[in-house]
Amino acid sequence: MTGRPMQLDFGIAGKLNNDTEKAAWISQVTADGFEAAGDPEMGQILRATVMDLLEGGDVAEGLDVAKQGFSRLQKIKAPFGNVPSAKTALLEQQLAEFD
Repeated sequence: MTGRPMQLDFGIAGKLNNDTEKAAWISQVTADGFEAAGDPEMGQILRATVMDLLEGGDVAEGLDVAKQGFSRLQKIKAPFGNVPSAKTALLEQQLAEFD
């Protein structure tokens, strides 16, 4: 979102075994993305919807909804509203640890 390059480290990566795991994981990371973009409610709604579908046995539909949410997240060009930059958020977190 800043336009600056970023290095990603996936650490210990593993394969998700089935569509239920895929849908749950995609909805979780997408919810985190919406929160970082300044719209945590959207992420909470997406995650709850996907989990309801999975619990009801609608795995294919849950995966589809999770993928649609991720697609929407990718279209966000900049954070909404008054969301601090990653640098500012990190500094605020470090300052809070000293209080």
